[in-house]
Amino acid sequence: MPSGPVNGLPFTAVVGMDDAKRALECAIVSPSIRTVLLRGGEGTAKTVLARAAAGLTGKKIVNCPLNVTEEQLFGGLDVEETVRTGVPAMEKGLLSRADGNILYIDDINLMDRGMLAGIMDAVLTGTVRVERGPVSGSYPCATTLIATMNPDDSDLSDHALDRFDLCAYSANCTGGGKEAHRLQERRACVGPRGPGTALREVPGGREGEGLEGRPHPADGDGIG
Repeated sequence: MPSGPVNGLPFTAVVGMDDAKRALECAIVSPSIRTVLLRGGEGTAKTVLARAAAGLTGKKIVNCPLNVTEEQLFGGLDVEETVRTGVPAMEKGLLSRADGNILYIDDINLMDRGMLAGIMDAVLTGTVRVERGPVSGSYPCATTLIATMNPDDSDLSDHALDRFDLCAYSANCTGGGKEAHRLQERRACVGPRGPGTALREVPGGREGEGLEGRPHPADGDGIG
């Protein structure tokens, strides 16, 4: 998947989806927000918006395909290096490329639940731990996860949903064909001057529109 805007569409070219935009903007300016989920039906531009968000950061988007294997994703034995040196060596997985960048997963609700749990652990702790056969090691994974899903296909468990810092919902309204958007606040959007200030520093953010929510259990005070 290419990094940056898809088909040349910048972030601001997407009409509507205000709550989804706000969630992505919060994740961009606040290091304490590490996971964002965009939920919506087919054709609601959630995928285009998620990918275009990279254009605001200059970071690359690392795509995680649904058919990735555990070894490809997290890492495992580097056979070539092990044969060359005679010492078990670790080969980093796809998540190493997400370090310092944005990790993107489309249709995350269709991903293997065990793989999803491992990804969330890595993103929320900032570290990938590899324990496979003779290999035992770790590597950093300071990334922001942006995921999309269509709940009409299948849904995530309440536990999985609760691990996302921000969830933005969009659905097609029957009246006028307009989109209705609802934002589920999972945690505060924290700026340099305290909770609720980050949106004031986001282009298009308005005074007094800070998101309020509860801290993530892994963070204690909610500030990453």
